[in-house]
Amino acid sequence: MTKSHGRKSRARKTSRRQGAAFAAANAGTLHDHQSGPSNTDLRPADPSRWGAESAPDMRAAVALIGACIEECAPCRRSLSGKLLEADSIVLAVTAGAVFALHASCGAGAQDFAAQPAEVFFLLVERARVAGDDFRVLTAAVERMPLTDRAQLLGEALDLWASYGRRYPDLIRSENLARALLWSDTPAAAMSSRSGAAPDRAEPRQPSKESPFPMSERTDDVTVNAENAARTFAELVAGLQREGILHPVQAQRVDALLTRSAGELKRALTLLRACVEELQEQGLLMTDYRGEPLDRVLHRYTEASASAEELAGQVGQAADTPIEGAAHGDGPGADYFLAALAADLQQQGIEYPLEAYRIYSYLTRCAGEMRTALDLLKASAQGAGSEEAVRRYAASSFTAVQLAAALGTAYSASGHLAYNEPSRET
Repeated sequence: MTKSHGRKSRARKTSRRQGAAFAAANAGTLHDHQSGPSNTDLRPADPSRWGAESAPDMRAAVALIGACIEECAPCRRSLSGKLLEADSIVLAVTAGAVFALHASCGAGAQDFAAQPAEVFFLLVERARVAGDDFRVLTAAVERMPLTDRAQLLGEALDLWASYGRRYPDLIRSENLARALLWSDTPAAAMSSRSGAAPDRAEPRQPSKESPFPMSERTDDVTVNAENAARTFAELVAGLQREGILHPVQAQRVDALLTRSAGELKRALTLLRACVEELQEQGLLMTDYRGEPLDRVLHRYTEASASAEELAGQVGQAADTPIEGAAHGDGPGADYFLAALAADLQQQGIEYPLEAYRIYSYLTRCAGEMRTALDLLKASAQGAGSEEAVRRYAASSFTAVQLAAALGTAYSASGHLAYNEPSRET
C-alpha cells in the first residue's frame, strides 16, 4: 500500500469513527474550517507557470488558512507542519496569493518582520509585473531551509487571518487569488467587492531601518541562543560531510538532541514569562503595522505554548541518554540553551526586540534538529532498525511542527514594540 493510499485509509477510518468529514480527516484536521478561500480559489489555473505539470492540491492550505482566521491553534499547528513538508509549489502559492493581495493595497517589503518574507515579497512584486512566469516563486521556496519556510509561512498566515477577518467576501471570491497574481487591477476588484481597501495604519514606531530601543546587555541575553543555532549548524554539517559511522555516535547525537529539546522547552517557558511580564507592566504595544495588541499577544501565546509542548515531545524521544560530545569539541547546543534559560531566569529581557532575536535563533535550532533527526533515520535504515526508523521519523515530523510554531511566535513577536512609559514631571 502506498503512502497516499495508507493516509486515505486512515482518514476514512477516522471519518467513520468520529463522524468527521473525510476531506477534513485527509487534510489533517478534524475541524471544518471554511472561512478561507476554497481549493478552486487558491489553485493556479495554469500550473506550468509555477513550474508544475498539474495543479497542486491546496486543500491542506485552505484548511490552514481557515483555521488561522478562526484562531484554531491545534489545527494551525498540525497543518503548518504538513504544509512545510508538502511540495514547494503549495507554500509558494499560499504565500504568493496573499502577498500579492497585500502589495495591491500599497504595502512594501518593510512591512515584514522576517527576512525570508521580505525577499519573497519582492519576488512576488516582480512576478506580478512580469505577469506570466511564477516559477521563480516556487524555486525560491525550494531553496529555502526549513527555518526560512516556517518564517515565510508564519507571515503569510498572519496576513490571511487579517484579510479574512476584515474582508471575508474578498478572499472567497472565485479565482481572486489567481487574478491578484497576474492582474494589474486587484485594488479595484477589492473596492468593488468589499467597499474599500484595507486602511494602512499610520506608523507608531520606527521602521526596521531605524534604531530600536535595546538594553546594553542585549548581546548577553541573545548570544547563547545564537551560539546554540551555530553549534547545531556545525553539528549537522559535520554529520552530512562525514556520516554517522558507529552506533554509539548515533546514540550520542540522539542524546544531545534530547537534552537540547529539554533545555529548549525550559528556555521557551521562561521567555514567554518574560514577554508576559512586559505586558503586565504596560511596556508592550504593536509596531507601525497597527494590528491590535490583544490579537498579537494571543497569536504569540498560542504559538509559544505549542512550541513548548512540541519541544517536550522531542525531549522525551530518546531511549537512554548517553553523555559525551556528539561531534567535535567544546560545549554543545544543550549547554548554550541551558545558559540561555539561566540568563532569562536571572535577568529576563527589557525590550520585545530581544525576544524577537531570540526566537529567530531558536527557529533555526528547530530546523537543524529536524535535519539531524533525518540523518539519524537514514543511519537507522542502513542498520535495519525499523523501530528506530519509526521513532526518528516521528520525531522529525514533530521537529517540523516545532519549527512552524517557533516561526509563528517569531513572526508575532516581530509585531511587538516597546511602549515607552510616561514620565512624571
